[in-house]
Amino acid sequence: GADGAGEEIMLQGVVDCAFVEDGKLVIVDFKTDHVTAETMPGRAEHYRTQLEAYALALGRVLDLPVGEKVLYFFHTNSTINL
Repeated sequence: GADGAGEEIMLQGVVDCAFVEDGKLVIVDFKTDHVTAETMPGRAEHYRTQLEAYALALGRVLDLPVGEKVLYFFHTNSTINL
């Protein structure tokens, strides 16, 4: 309705990877940032809002709960779950 603040979700970009595991969505975003093991957690926080927006939107569209939100950093060949 007209007072449905927050009901409209606009997404800039596209989620890199999403799949269903045990009935829940797993959303993976690939990052090419030049990070180290020490700086990776800080960079992950930088992307948290974006990944949560993707998760919320995909969960609504597909009518599935979100199980995991994962960032994959190519530079360190490692993941961080948000």
